[in-house]
Amino acid sequence: MQSISLYNIIVTELQNFSNPASQGPAGASLYNKDFEPSLPRILNPELMLPYKAGVPVSRAHAALNILSTLDTLTSAQEQNLQVLSDDRKRQNLSKVYSKEDFSVVNRFDSHGGGWGYSGHSIEAIRFMADTDILLGGFGLFGGRGEYTAKLKVFDIGPEGGDQEIDGDILVETDEIPYECGARHKYPMLFDEPIQLSANRWYVAWARISGPSSDCGSSGQSVVTTEDQIVFYFKSSKKSNNGTDVNAGQIPQLLYRTVTPDSQGLSKPSSHLEPVTVLSKDFSRTVTPDCFHSLLRLLRWAWQSFKAGYCEAILGSTMPAVAALLDLERLEYICTSSLHLLKIYINEIYPNSSVSKKMPPEVPKLAECVADVRALLQHILSDRLPTAQVKSPFSGIPTSSSTSALLVDYLHAVLEECHETFLACYHAFYPSSQLKWKGLCDLLLTINVPWVEETVEGDHLLAAVLASLCASSIRLTSTLPVTLETDLLSDSSPVTPEQNPDSSPGASNGHTQEMSPGICGSEVHRYPVLVDYVTLRTEREGCNPGPHSFREVLERLLSIVKQPLDAMLYQESIQHSSKLITNACAFIAVIVAELSYQSAGTVV
Repeated sequence: MQSISLYNIIVTELQNFSNPASQGPAGASLYNKDFEPSLPRILNPELMLPYKAGVPVSRAHAALNILSTLDTLTSAQEQNLQVLSDDRKRQNLSKVYSKEDFSVVNRFDSHGGGWGYSGHSIEAIRFMADTDILLGGFGLFGGRGEYTAKLKVFDIGPEGGDQEIDGDILVETDEIPYECGARHKYPMLFDEPIQLSANRWYVAWARISGPSSDCGSSGQSVVTTEDQIVFYFKSSKKSNNGTDVNAGQIPQLLYRTVTPDSQGLSKPSSHLEPVTVLSKDFSRTVTPDCFHSLLRLLRWAWQSFKAGYCEAILGSTMPAVAALLDLERLEYICTSSLHLLKIYINEIYPNSSVSKKMPPEVPKLAECVADVRALLQHILSDRLPTAQVKSPFSGIPTSSSTSALLVDYLHAVLEECHETFLACYHAFYPSSQLKWKGLCDLLLTINVPWVEETVEGDHLLAAVLASLCASSIRLTSTLPVTLETDLLSDSSPVTPEQNPDSSPGASNGHTQEMSPGICGSEVHRYPVLVDYVTLRTEREGCNPGPHSFREVLERLLSIVKQPLDAMLYQESIQHSSKLITNACAFIAVIVAELSYQSAGTVV
């Protein structure tokens, strides 16, 4: 069986993109097994828009392109990528050209008599070259006073020699005054040269105002220049003042041959839309509507992805290719929406201690942050069936099996959700008390008989533990570690004077309910956010969980030692490797902080 591989020539000109949200899941793609992992997803055929005009595009395709464009833009700004500019090209474009920079093709052999103009006089001639050229302007007759001229060039296509159409305007000048001596030509140049393709017809158009002028006669339909470029001329229907192949105006075309040095000018500016460099003010001006739209999109995409995933995993037959393509699109919608939510939350609630002056908090935005937290908790808590590896695709150009692709898609969504949760944890739990309650709430489901412990249910707790290990969080100040008298030596009891954070009831043992001692004096950076998230947490009915740090530690240790128990008793491992790793890291951070404190060093 033969296959076709995708080769994209644009890739060689791209800077490396390391943002996972803008890439495919682990480099896997249903389209091409050799798909470059670092290639931005916006260059995927499913997301790109056709360059050629007139190609029909569906609403879904256009919407995917807009989403991928915004995702790519924010990713580039996140990595401080700059718009590249070619110094040589800039130098060429900024150069002021003169007639000496161009060669000249004359289409008349001699001069005629006078040539008059009216207010609506148009001079035009069709022409074609057998080589790619850069057209710099026209040579115009004068000789009897002051004139003004407006120039245009139309592209009428390769068939323009047989049938002249209206064509597309490639370049257009303003009204330019000029004058020259009798039997001379004035070189009127465009702002910059434009590239004209070989064997393609164009129309040179001029509207001249002023007194009567010189004109040309004995015109030629074919002219070969000194550099062996052949020009062909034909009369144009756009001309209404008598100019044709035999006589009239536009006696000269000013051109340059296309060389490597002139590649910076290789495309006419009129062929390209004006490029506007979008700033952060455009992509990161966050409003509640931004969150509402992304949340609706993410909810729909995740529910649709779950339904398609479960149907593909639990179905008795191989899923159709169309269903897998839908899952690939839904995976991208989920990951890009999560990435944008991460950017937006950190834009309005940055975690950095040193940042620009923040505007006043907006209650509506605080509500949106709580909505994002609830949705991410839901995604990370969903228990989806595990894929079993089946036979590979038949007839599909990829080496991955069906199940491998499905696992890649699911892993990409959950991994991006995990990263988003970590990056926004400071906004999801903006106070020490909320961090403590959130951890206790999740640990309630560890080592209890009425909850089935599975690897698929570990994602949320793993994300919380990883977030608490961040360098910006001091666990000994955030969690009630020092309130736990059982963790300290009996020979060195802690008194209220030695531990100002302790409460009068702390010495009653580890069964006393604990809260972070700093909560009473904690200064909140975002008080509106803290108040709303606290209210929302109480409304959602946070479970009590373990009440003391000793209970928290015991349940974390049970997670860490469970793989050893499973090996000894030949049981299945109940927790994911990510949760076990993060639990170990969490305990290690606490031990390190307590060790530094006991040595009299503050970390």
